[in-house]
This record gives sequence, C-alpha cells and structure tokens, in this order.
Amino acid sequence: RHGDKPLWRLVEPPTTDRRELTDALARIGPRAGAPAATSYGRLLYDLLDDEQVRWRAGAQRGVVFLLRDLPSQRELDGSPGASADAIPVDGDWTRACSRFLDAWEPREVAADRAQAVRWGEALAKHCERNAARREWQLNGRLAERPAPHSVALHAFTGERRPRRTHAWTGWANALDGTFARHRPAHGPVDAVRLLREARDAQTGVPFGELKRLTEIFQPHVRFDESEQFLPVDVDRLLTEGGHRVCDRHGAGGCERVASARDLTGALDEFLDLSGGARGGRDLVGRSDPSRMYVHVREHRGQVYLGYWWFQRFNSSPWRPEVNCLPGLTSSVSCFDHEGDWEGVTVVLDLVRERLMHHRYARANVEPVAALYDSHGHPIRWRWDDLERTADDGSAATHPVVYAAAGSHASYPVACRSDECSQRLAHSIVPDGGFDGGKAWLYDARRDRCEDGAGPADRSRIRPCLLALPSTRDGTAGVLWNAFPGRWGAAVCADLARICSQIDGPRSPSLQPRFRRPWEAKDGPREKLARARPGPAAADEPPE
Repeated sequence: RHGDKPLWRLVEPPTTDRRELTDALARIGPRAGAPAATSYGRLLYDLLDDEQVRWRAGAQRGVVFLLRDLPSQRELDGSPGASADAIPVDGDWTRACSRFLDAWEPREVAADRAQAVRWGEALAKHCERNAARREWQLNGRLAERPAPHSVALHAFTGERRPRRTHAWTGWANALDGTFARHRPAHGPVDAVRLLREARDAQTGVPFGELKRLTEIFQPHVRFDESEQFLPVDVDRLLTEGGHRVCDRHGAGGCERVASARDLTGALDEFLDLSGGARGGRDLVGRSDPSRMYVHVREHRGQVYLGYWWFQRFNSSPWRPEVNCLPGLTSSVSCFDHEGDWEGVTVVLDLVRERLMHHRYARANVEPVAALYDSHGHPIRWRWDDLERTADDGSAATHPVVYAAAGSHASYPVACRSDECSQRLAHSIVPDGGFDGGKAWLYDARRDRCEDGAGPADRSRIRPCLLALPSTRDGTAGVLWNAFPGRWGAAVCADLARICSQIDGPRSPSLQPRFRRPWEAKDGPREKLARARPGPAAADEPPE
C-alpha cells in the first residue's frame, strides 16, 4: 500500500473471449517486493459488495489466488497466536467456519478500500453469508430470499509447507472452493495453465489430476455394424437451425432455437428437433463432429465419472417382423424417438488420498465398477468382470462398451446373433444388435476439443472429451443440460394417444445416473459369463 492508494484494484476484462482473457492475465508480471498479504482480506471482503464488483445475474462467484508461497494467518491479518493446525480439512464447511465466527464477530468495515481488513474478519463475513443462505435452503426456501451466495475461494500454489497448505485447504473448504498444489510456476506458459485450471475449477470442469482420471478411464465404445446415428456435438447441433423449443398446451406454441441460450426461456416442455421423418432415415449420412461428455460426482468415498453422448435419433430396437407402423398405442409402440442420451459411469474408490498431495492422483484411486446405461436404467457391473482396453504402453483402464443398433443401449459384452435381447438389463425384451463392428475410436489429440474442432472423416470418427455443463459441485446441470423438457417430440394422432414416435429423453441432469449413480442395480454376473464367448479380454492390446 502506498499512501491512500487502494490495496487492490478491479481490472475490467478486455474481452469476453475466455482464452484471450486467460492469456492476457497470464502476461501480468509479479509485483516486486514482499507479498502484499494484508490486501487479501480487503479483497475478499469487497467481493461481497455489489457496488465494488458488478457480478452478472445468476453468476457463480469465485476468487482465485495464484501464489508461489502461501502467507500464514498472522501475515494476513497480524492476529497473534493463530494456529493453522486448528483448521479442519475434511470439507465440513460448518466446522471450518465455526472457528472464524467464534473468533471474529462479523461487522461492517469501512468502505475505504485503502484500509486493510483482517483475514479472519473477511472469512467470518463470508461464513455468515453462507450460513444465512443454507438456512434458507433448509427451510424449504419459503422465507424471503437471502443475499447471494458467498464467493468461492480457490488457491493454486507451489507451497510445500504442511502447516500453510493445511490452513489454506481449510479456508477453501469453508468457502466452498478448491485447493491445488503445483510446482512453482515460472513464465507465461505455466501461468496460462494455472489460470485455465482456476477457471475450470469454478465452472465445474475437471482439471489437473481429476481431468487426467477422466481421460484414463474414458470408455471405448463400439457400435453395431449397422448403426446409422453416431454421437454429435450438442452445442453445434443447437446452432444448425431448424429446431424448435415448445410447450404442448397454451398460447406459448413454439420458438426457433438458434443456440443453447434459447432453451432457458418460458417454453420448456420439449425440443422439437428438425428432421427425423420416416424413422430418422433423413438424418442418416450427416457429417457431424463427434463428442463425449464427462461429469464428476463424489459420494461416501467414491468418485463417479459419468460419460455421456447424444445421438440424433433412436430407431426401433424390435425385430423387423413386428408391426411398427402408425396405429399402435404408445404402450406397445416400438419406442422410436428423436434425440437419445446414452453413456457409462466409471466408479472409483478413494483409497489412499492422505498419502498423496493431490486426492485425485492415480495412485489414490481404484476402479471398482462401471454403470452401463440400458434403456434409462443403469446396470452396475464389477470392474474385474468387464472387458477393457489399453492405450499404447499403459494398463487396460478403458471399459469396452457395446452399443445396441438403433436403441443405443450400453452393454458390457457383444451380441453377434441375429436375435439380441436385453437379458443383461434384467429383461427378455428384444433389442437391436450390438456386434461391436463399428469402433468409436479413442482420440489422443485432446487439444482440438478446446477449439471446438472435430474430425470430418466419418470413417474414423473420434470423440473429443468435453465437460458436461454442470454446477461446480456437480449436483445440477447448467445451459442445455438444465433444460427441463424432453429432447424430442412425440408424433401422435390428434384424437387419440396413438403414436408412431414417443417423447425423447430428459436432459442428463434429470436422469438417475447423473443424480444418484450410487443407486444403480447390480447386473446378473451369471448371465454375463454365459454371454461371453471366451475369457474376458482384460489385457487385449488396442486395435
């Protein structure tokens, strides 16, 4: 601080392009001299003042500290006798905040930004704001809406002193943020990487060791040789024109969809996708970039890596001799529909998280199961029972998925007969073939996903792995993943519920595998063993 100059200043972003902004921030050189630790409390406090920072409506608020070395609480606010070891690090925000609420009575401080605010005071104010909002949520949201949620605290550092990292981890937990350690960053390249990870942490995108886990366990999907609808890029799909968002009743009608933003308005009962006539045959042969999406949840010591993909049309999985023409009621229809969300979830045990500096390090996790989505009902299979493939020179960590023709249901083993059924999904109903003859090849060139680029050659379709749009805690969807309606419109007669197509599926965030993956039903192991022609190909080299 120099005289009456502010302890911190807000720099308006020069652009709305996130990559350009990240690069611009990374070029800001470090300030010479000792760290201005006394400014941190002022910054944290002022972020709660809407007059100081103009947050966008509905924004997830966050602040990121990129620090080579971490200051202690004594350095932050001069409080004597501060003990870093007293800060809990188990993620319990109540206990993490109680220390600050007991030691620092939340109070309004001077608006003069040149006046320091003690770190404990700032944390207490944030904890008070968190407590008020959580109380409102627990009471059923009946009372007057409280002030916006507090600002999440994210810290990225090269610090190695346990007492310092212990304290900052507790503070990040108290403010619903994250803490990550890296080797000290030198130069703009490392700064860009750290800033991108900070951005991803706040927006729910897997980063660092967690992102690496999503790539290690990314499933390898094999479609039936006759499959005509391969997965597509949802954002690009919504911008191609011709789609509508609609309500079934009332004067709302339908409106054109030009992007994902058009799914956030008053019309929200279903998405009427263009095309799909004659059983979807008019959609065959389109050249679409291919995408796979990933979503992460934690529950009782386990990490759930949920992989999702979207296909334009779900065609009938019934035998061709069954009459699927219009005139059948929906209860016995062939279940053709626009839009199809499918996928697999890999389940990991957190087994050694206290022995490694990062809880998501590969040595800290052990794969135990995978959930295969079969007609909206995820089936849980033991990891040791699954067929898996490997990257060059690495262990076999990618579960193999056989997707049924037309219905796209996921199975852990192939069906190469003329008559396939849902026997591995606790049903004897027929299903489309899943011979695995068309591989969805694994993409090692992941840098192209950031640019939105994709392969055009349909003979070698490769899935880019992107984050499923979700809140930072992974409990809810955002953008198109928050759409409450159906991804596809039923086609029915006006006078009776006689349909040639049924409604499409709901958004991933409204499906059981997203919301409660730990409740999946176990698969029949004996049926899996009989369906497999030989020993499990756990150690097969990749094709």
